[in-house]
Amino acid sequence: MLTPDEGLLFGDFQVLPTHNELLIEGVRNPISPRAMEVLVHLITNNDRVVSIDELLETFWPGLVVEESTVHRVICQIRSALGDSANEPKYIKTVNKRGYLAIAQTTPVKLSRRSTDGFHNQSMAISACILVAVSAIFFYWTRYTSGE
Repeated sequence: MLTPDEGLLFGDFQVLPTHNELLIEGVRNPISPRAMEVLVHLITNNDRVVSIDELLETFWPGLVVEESTVHRVICQIRSALGDSANEPKYIKTVNKRGYLAIAQTTPVKLSRRSTDGFHNQSMAISACILVAVSAIFFYWTRYTSGE
């Protein structure tokens, strides 16, 4: 499994498993943790077709789950990737066998810039809230004290 400072380039996307996000041209596409697990499994096994049975046994062990559950997760992944089952660029359906990750894959070390977006965005939002609350407090104390 990937460490927190590792990611994958998968076609045009940077896969950020620890954040459950796909990054493309600075835009973050969140996906569910289960979808991320399945995507990483497909990518790290891109030298072979991964069967639906393997996905069920790996991600839903001991549970009674139908194949449609796997199909829904694959649809979620394709949606996040902007991929299509009819003209796949990332995940190909191999009839009666399973799924194959077909985009070029490269492991990468994540830069602080890739992972710091969360912290920078949170700080900016916090600063805006602080300024707004301060402005309201200033207005309230200045204009309501004379009443």
